[in-house]
Amino acid sequence: MRGRRIEQFGELPELPGIQFGEHLIEQYRLSLVAGGLEHEIGAVLAEQLLGLPIYRLDEDGVGELVLARWGLVPAWAKEPKEVRSTFNTRIETVASKPTFGAAYKARRCLVPMDGYYEWRDEGGPRKQRYYLRPNADGVLLTCVGLWERWQSPDGEVVRSFTILTTDAHPDLAYLHPRRPVMLRQDVAEKWLDPATTAGDLPSMMMSADDLKAIKVAGPIAM
Repeated sequence: MRGRRIEQFGELPELPGIQFGEHLIEQYRLSLVAGGLEHEIGAVLAEQLLGLPIYRLDEDGVGELVLARWGLVPAWAKEPKEVRSTFNTRIETVASKPTFGAAYKARRCLVPMDGYYEWRDEGGPRKQRYYLRPNADGVLLTCVGLWERWQSPDGEVVRSFTILTTDAHPDLAYLHPRRPVMLRQDVAEKWLDPATTAGDLPSMMMSADDLKAIKVAGPIAM
């Protein structure tokens, strides 16, 4: 699974209780065009220089949209670059994994995105790319995540996040056996409450009928 996190900001629909800061949006827009004609490079620069948008609660319990690096770095890691394979984690085991345990208990987040990509081997020279997005226009996917704050001895701070995954719906399993945990917008903010468990998520997920898979030809465009 590879996500484009947010392909464009444009007119953002409301997520429950979320206020999108205009200054933050402009920073992210600028970073996306930094790659010039190579839009995929622009996306990489966005992640490396600024991070990607996540929605979390601040210390006062107020929702805010902030930027974070994709790939969770636990607070106990010696160096961020030493951490591997933390882009996604399974809801079935997240509560018991040392890498994610502290964040699961106290640092929940939602990850808004227009859609995400999957690759499927269809016998050609290259795998076929599919773009999964909501059926309705102007709607964002609201994915479940965890965030963490890492700080070096000299004060460098890295804010990072991971996305939770679950078994793919049978109608979409031909693309990949797993998928991001995507919540209905009317219940999405419940995930930010630590009292909500991973076991509660299946009843909160959006229906596969609300998604469509689009066959993509050519390079990815932002």
